[in-house]
Amino acid sequence: PSSGNAFMTYYTKPTKLEYYSKEGDNNGIWYGKLKNDITLSSKNVCHEEFVMLSQGLSPKGRKLLKVAPENHRIGDDLTFSLIKSASVLFAGADQSTKQIIEKCHDDAVKTVLDYIQKNLIFVREQTEEKNKYKKVNADKCLIAKFNHYTSRLGDCNLHTHAILFNFAKNKQGKFKTIKTLSLIQN
Repeated sequence: PSSGNAFMTYYTKPTKLEYYSKEGDNNGIWYGKLKNDITLSSKNVCHEEFVMLSQGLSPKGRKLLKVAPENHRIGDDLTFSLIKSASVLFAGADQSTKQIIEKCHDDAVKTVLDYIQKNLIFVREQTEEKNKYKKVNADKCLIAKFNHYTSRLGDCNLHTHAILFNFAKNKQGKFKTIKTLSLIQN
C-alpha cells in the first residue's frame, strides 16, 4: 500500500458500509506490542491516527522515522479469510453461533499475528563496518485489524484485514522501518 488518499480512507472511512462491518462502522482495533509504546486515543482505530501512523508519524504528528512522511511506505495488508463454507454458516447462523465462529476466527488471526510479531518482524541495524547492515528481530510491531463480513460483491465472506505498519522499535528504543522479506517468504 502507498500513502495515497484512497488507501488512507479505505478502512477508516468506508463508502460502502455493508462491506466493512455488520454495524456500519469501521470496527478497527489496534493490535501488536508496539501499541503500548505509542499514545493512542483508544483501542479502536480512528482515521486521524491511522493517517499519521501510515506516514511514519506519531498520532500527534511527531516524526518516528528519518524518512519523509510523503516517501514512507505504509506497510502490508495481511488478509485472513474464513473458508467459504464457514462464512456461509456464519451468515445464516443465530447470534450465539455467529459469536462462536467469529471468536474462533479472531483467535486464529491473533495466533498468526503473534507468530509474525515474534518471529518475522526485522529491522536493519548498522554493523561495525561502514555501509554494512545486519537484520535484527524487532519483536514489536503495530497492526490495525479490521473485520469484514462480506466481499465487495456482497457475498458472505468473514475476513480480517491486518494492516502491518512499516515501522518497529529496535532494542535501543528507536523506530526503524521493517524488512518484510521474511514475512513474504514464509
